[in-house]
Amino acid sequence: METQVKEGVIFSLSFQEALDRATSLISGYKAKPLLIGSLATLSPLFSCKVTLEYDFPNDKRKRTLTATIFVDPNGNEVKVKGDIQYSVPFQVEMVEGKPPSDEAILQVAKKELPSTAEVINSRIDEVKKVWYTSSFTFTFSLGLTNAHVKVGNTTQVTIDPIKREAIVDLLKKEFGVEGGNVEIKEREEGYTLTYLDENWNGFMELNKVGVVLSKELKITQKHAVSLVEQKVNGKALLVTGEFRVYAEDDTTLYRCDVDPHTGDVSCKRVGIPSGKVKENSETYFINNMFSRPTTLDVSFTEEGWIVKISGETGVAEYLVKHDGSSIKVKFLRVNEKFGEMWGKKEFPGCEVKSSIKENSIEVNASDGNFNHRVILSLEGKVKEKEHSITDSYALRLAYNTMGLSSGCREELKRWKGYILVDLSCNGKHHIAKLENDGKVKETLDVVDITSLLGSLKLGNVVSAGYKDKNIVVKVEEEKHYRYIKFNMQGEKLKEEICDRGFLSKIKCVKQDLEYRPSTQDPTELIMS
Repeated sequence: METQVKEGVIFSLSFQEALDRATSLISGYKAKPLLIGSLATLSPLFSCKVTLEYDFPNDKRKRTLTATIFVDPNGNEVKVKGDIQYSVPFQVEMVEGKPPSDEAILQVAKKELPSTAEVINSRIDEVKKVWYTSSFTFTFSLGLTNAHVKVGNTTQVTIDPIKREAIVDLLKKEFGVEGGNVEIKEREEGYTLTYLDENWNGFMELNKVGVVLSKELKITQKHAVSLVEQKVNGKALLVTGEFRVYAEDDTTLYRCDVDPHTGDVSCKRVGIPSGKVKENSETYFINNMFSRPTTLDVSFTEEGWIVKISGETGVAEYLVKHDGSSIKVKFLRVNEKFGEMWGKKEFPGCEVKSSIKENSIEVNASDGNFNHRVILSLEGKVKEKEHSITDSYALRLAYNTMGLSSGCREELKRWKGYILVDLSCNGKHHIAKLENDGKVKETLDVVDITSLLGSLKLGNVVSAGYKDKNIVVKVEEEKHYRYIKFNMQGEKLKEEICDRGFLSKIKCVKQDLEYRPSTQDPTELIMS
């Protein structure tokens, strides 16, 4: 629009220069400016025609200077550009002011003289009022709002606040969404926006004029899970990161990755489903814990399937690989019933008894020939194991080994891991030394001392017994002592006589030592 100015306008700053400066000041907002208004503030300016007569101290010839100067109401000189114009292409507002004093005008004019000049005479020939542009204010449409830029001796940029509706419309357009909740926070540099609905959440930063500085729209975890469940036609088990979702259907375990920005889903088969894990774990429990589960709980982790299971024989926790290829026992506690069932499996056909000790389970089993004793830890591991033939089996082995059928007096003792069986019949001891597994370590046939003495019809027997696998006997007679040594079969090996009396005492002491029995028990002969 054109505005008429009666006194005329002269420019200290041209319209285009001011517009260029204004445009430069808002270029940092990264939006294309559209000029929608301009306003010039006009201040009074006085055009003064002044004549000065002057000379110099060393040259008294008179000189004359006629000049036109422009002075504001405060008496300050204003440098102007171009010619006076009476029509301008912008709106104006005027600031009134009175002309300065003549003295002020002349002081400005004298500045046009050389510094050493001396004024002889001065006069003001003419004073005319005109207007000059002290500042321009431009209004731009910038982004989602308007910017007001003042350019003059100082500059100032003012940005109008953006309307909420405009911000919301921009966000929905940028994110391609409808509805949802939009939260707007104004900050010094602009605006921070957050968006949330059931499926998406977004974040956006705007500068003061609504230019997008950054934005991010992400899928919600709930929606990511929903997309995966639709993809595999199953149910989600675990979500990690942004967004890895483990899910299963009736036949397969899947690992799915969901693009957080687009919602695209890609899935890979990685294992077996929980139903198959339960089936495998139940079978494993039955085979290793010897009872059917009464409770069975399966949960999923990135490490594998966690199975907590219990039954009549104890409780266990398993870690099952995703593909079901291995089952690792993480925790196990067995009980007395486990010991019984373990024993029946380990010793089929045996009578089994199980009992709880302080930190273990003792299992005893017998099949008639062997006794089995096993100590199990509370984790079901074998700590100790012992096997030993039964007394009845030891007797049968001894009869068989010694070539006897039956009818002997039977004595049995266990000594240092061996079973010693003494079958006494027909005037002899038939002794077998057996190992715990039933192997024959040693046998010995030895005459029964009582039977031997009875057959010999000796007199007063002082002592009789076994020594160094021989039989030694001391007999008291009327005038002397008789010392006799027999072998194990009762054959006489040696006989000595020691007279009774003081003179033979030393000799008798020596013979007493030689013929003194070491034991009355024939089984001690094979204990070494």
